[in-house]
Amino acid sequence: MSAALYNITKVIEHRQHILPFLLNKYVLVDGILEHSIDKNIFIQCNYLHQIVEITDLLKNMHAADVADLLVILFQDAQWSVWQLIDNARRGCVLVEVMDLVLANLTKDISAQDLLDAINILNISTQAYLAIYLANHLMKKLLIFWNQSNVFGYAE
Repeated sequence: MSAALYNITKVIEHRQHILPFLLNKYVLVDGILEHSIDKNIFIQCNYLHQIVEITDLLKNMHAADVADLLVILFQDAQWSVWQLIDNARRGCVLVEVMDLVLANLTKDISAQDLLDAINILNISTQAYLAIYLANHLMKKLLIFWNQSNVFGYAE
């Protein structure tokens, strides 16, 4: 089996494993998002184990594959997956997602969380993402760039 075919097979397997959890178990999504749910039901249904399993699968997926997964999910499920992505990988995933999903993911994100997510990206990639950000986040990003002396001039 070629490496490309192996990778495609793995992506399909990961998707087939993750999607039923997120699309059929609203309690799982609500639990990840910490909405008001009955904690006993959450524990009895072994949802904590499923969260760990999904998190492990997401870690093994390429950022583009995670982005493709986000596109097909409803908004709360997108947010729940976002919560399970390691902060160090979030910037890479943001680069790969479609504009609509990017807008959904950054709509309610704090400026600091966004800065933490994109900090590992190079400046041109950060600038690309900035096009799609809400005005208050763009302002925070510009302030961050200025404080980091990205523009190459001293104050």
